[in-house]
Amino acid sequence: MIDDLYSTGYGGDLNVSVAEADGTEQNFIVPYASVSQLLRPGTSRFSLTAGETRNNYVDQQSRLLQGTVQYGLNNTFTGFAGMQSSDDYTAVLTGLAFGTPIGAMAVDLTHAKTDLATGAAKGQSMRVSYSKNVLSTGSNFSVAAYRFSTSEYLDFSNAIQLLDAEKSGWDTSMFGRPRSRFSVTADQSLGEWGQVAISGFAQNYWNLPGSDLQYQFSYSKQFNRISFSVNANRSRMGLGDMQNSFLLTMSMPLEFGASGHSPQITAQVGRDSEGNYSEQAGISGTAGDDRQYGYGATFGHDGASNSKSAALNGQYTGARAMLSAALGRGDGYTSASVGASGTVVAHAAGVTMTPYRVETMAVVSAPGAEGAKVSGYPGLKLDSRGNAVVPYLRPYELNEVAIDPIGSSLDVELNETSQQVAPRAGAVVHLKYTTNQGRAVLLNVRLDDGSSLPFGAGVTDAEGTSVGMVGQGGQLYARIKPETRQLLINWGSKTHQQCALVIPAGPGEGQQLQQLDAVCAAGKQVAGSVQPNTLQKVQL
Repeated sequence: MIDDLYSTGYGGDLNVSVAEADGTEQNFIVPYASVSQLLRPGTSRFSLTAGETRNNYVDQQSRLLQGTVQYGLNNTFTGFAGMQSSDDYTAVLTGLAFGTPIGAMAVDLTHAKTDLATGAAKGQSMRVSYSKNVLSTGSNFSVAAYRFSTSEYLDFSNAIQLLDAEKSGWDTSMFGRPRSRFSVTADQSLGEWGQVAISGFAQNYWNLPGSDLQYQFSYSKQFNRISFSVNANRSRMGLGDMQNSFLLTMSMPLEFGASGHSPQITAQVGRDSEGNYSEQAGISGTAGDDRQYGYGATFGHDGASNSKSAALNGQYTGARAMLSAALGRGDGYTSASVGASGTVVAHAAGVTMTPYRVETMAVVSAPGAEGAKVSGYPGLKLDSRGNAVVPYLRPYELNEVAIDPIGSSLDVELNETSQQVAPRAGAVVHLKYTTNQGRAVLLNVRLDDGSSLPFGAGVTDAEGTSVGMVGQGGQLYARIKPETRQLLINWGSKTHQQCALVIPAGPGEGQQLQQLDAVCAAGKQVAGSVQPNTLQKVQL
């Protein structure tokens, strides 16, 4: 039983590999399809939205309160409901989604009431949606839906336009009231020959003749690093003529510059229903050691208006925020914009900012390791408190989160630089990395008679804590506490097999290893220290 697998938006194949006890392995594929309403048993999802519309087709905007709730009843059925409330408009929805061997389906019914000047318009609308992934043919019906509405039914968008037209004294008889609508989105894999997809809808009205029809066909293929796609679109509104348009897109990398930073060039050529051609070309890429800089430029020509345009954009991904800027110019206009985005996360170790905006993430804490990089994320570093927010974790999968010590102080040592975590969807997990803090020194040690120290001699501080070992040629690497002034070096239990080393003063910069010469006084020990490998006689 797999009860913690993150589901995709519309379906997908489950590649299962079973390792048997005798070492053999079985591999098979479990296909499944899903619609957005389906949830696992006992799982719930809800949303609440309040705000004001921003509709370009009305003069007076409307307030809106909207809420939805879903609950997984069992492995087959999921119930869902919703409501919309606005000025002079109310709608309530209820429905049921279910999975079957022939695909996933959902049925819902909406009741809406609109308070028009001529009286209340009350109507219902029923929708049936279907989704199916056909593994044997590589076909996928991501969305196939049919909706039928009664003559008095208005959805929210149509309702606010009709109410606004009444307030403005316009003729409302030409506002269409949808009767039925069928929409579909499907794609088909052709293997090495590419991919084809089709989408479209057809809709008719209670009070208007004719029907709206629109469908689009696309084909895409990639040759090595060059990809292209062809799109054809046909549409008709009401009793109007059929409109045709075409678009050809090609993209390829430009092989120059540093490895991994090759910019991508894209070109498009389109033809509208009037026979006018439009062209657009663009280039985009990244720069910087961590690809924290992004750039792009586009140049275009619109055949219908015979106008030209150009635009430049840039982006910088910093440790705390993402900054962007754009500049555009065309016939009769100039535009400029700047932006900043990111996320603020409050957690037990403080408040941390990140340039990324996601749901599932990890808070990394490594006290004292500020400046260290998070591997795989451009510009992401530990802040002054040693914290960072790592985005884009894959739910219900093992994710490796690694810290690159480069950029942090040499006076801090990470006991571990990588951890693995498998978070739930939407979780913010806390990963703690333990550190050892102290002054890092590389000493070339000699005894006071000029002879070298024995290889492997142990080194302890005043508290008897081991801090290192003497290497070849009397070289000693140690990480010592700021208050430590002396070290005890011993290579036996006798007095002449130990010496006391006074730590030379250093710059203490923390960003470079201090290499110093030092003399160890033989036959002495650090005051208050405990000699290792010797028995201590205590009289009570």
